[in-house]
Amino acid sequence: MFGKTIKQNRNKQHLTQQQLAYYAGTTRANIAKIESGAYLPSLYLTLKILEALEMDEHKTIRRLIYGHDRKQHVN
Repeated sequence: MFGKTIKQNRNKQHLTQQQLAYYAGTTRANIAKIESGAYLPSLYLTLKILEALEMDEHKTIRRLIYGHDRKQHVN
C-alpha cells in the first residue's frame, strides 16, 4: 500500500523515479522496489520520501497504519 501511495503522488507531481530518488537521497532502484512493494523502507527513508513529495507525514503514516486519517479515541 505504501508503494502505491508513493507512486500515485510521484506521478501527480510529474516526477520520475530518478528525480524522487535524488530529492529523497536514495537510488532509483530503491524507489522502484518501494513502489512495487518489494522493499519496505526505513522510517528515515520513509520520512525523506514523504518530505520530497510534500506529503503530510503524520496523516500519511496514520492512514497506512489505521486505514484512515482520523485518530481513534478509546473510551
